[in-house]
Order: sequence, then structure tokens, then C-alpha cells
Amino acid sequence: MPTNPNLTPDTPAQLGAWLAALAFVLLLVNAALRLTDRLRGEKPRPPNEELGARVNRLEGDLAAVRQELAQGGARQEARIAASTQAIADRLEQVRQELDAKLGEQMRAAEEGRNRLHERINPVVANTAAIAGQMTAFTLAFEQFTQTVVAWSRQRQP
Repeated sequence: MPTNPNLTPDTPAQLGAWLAALAFVLLLVNAALRLTDRLRGEKPRPPNEELGARVNRLEGDLAAVRQELAQGGARQEARIAASTQAIADRLEQVRQELDAKLGEQMRAAEEGRNRLHERINPVVANTAAIAGQMTAFTLAFEQFTQTVVAWSRQRQP
């Protein structure tokens, strides 16, 4: 078997080092290319067609879900608007009922005051009459007292 004079015992180690360096350079070039694609705004490409089909299907599903959410949001807003309007209508109805009840209460209070005045006025008139009689009685009593005092002075020797 012929031997090659250029082969030394270190040759396989050197060959492995060169292959490792070449693999490292290829990894660096690949990473740099992916970085430039992402900086340009391109999405990363799947490594095979089956994965690409799955990604496309999932993107379609995502778009459908987003559309359903948008439509559901519009329906929800419509329901909220209807509920809000119903609440506002009910509040207006309750306000009107309360206003009517308050008006009834105010009229009843006014009638009560009028009835009270109707009852108080005769009492005040009678009280004034009694006061007048008391005044007349007091004057008459004073005159009587003065008459009795004058009479008792005349009788005294």
C-alpha cells in the first residue's frame, strides 16, 4: 500500500478543525441572512411545505376568529345600546311616577294645612272673645275692689 508522504499523524485533526471552521462560517452566514430578512419585514419561512400549509391554515383561522370577534363586538354593542335605552326609558317612567306621587303628596299637604286653619280660626276667635271677657271681668273686679275699699273706708269711724 502506497503511503503519502504529506500525511502526518496530525492530518485528521487538522482536517476536522477545517471542517468545524467551515460549518461555523456557514452558520454565521445563515444567521446573517435570516437577520436581514427579518429586518426587511419578511416572515420566517417554514422549513417544509407541510408546515407552510399549516401556518397558512392557522393564519386563515386567526383571521376568521378576528372577524367573528369584530361581529360579536358589534352585536354586543347593539345589545348594550338596547339595554341602555330600556333602562333610560324605565328611569323616565319612574321619574314621571314619582313626580305624580310628589304632586299628590303636595296637594294633600296643602289640603291638610287648609283644614287645620279652618279648625284653628274659630279657636283663635273664641280665644279673642275670652280674652275680651277676661279684660272686662278684670276691669269690673278692679272697680268692685275699689268700691269695696271705698265703702269700707266710709264705714270706719
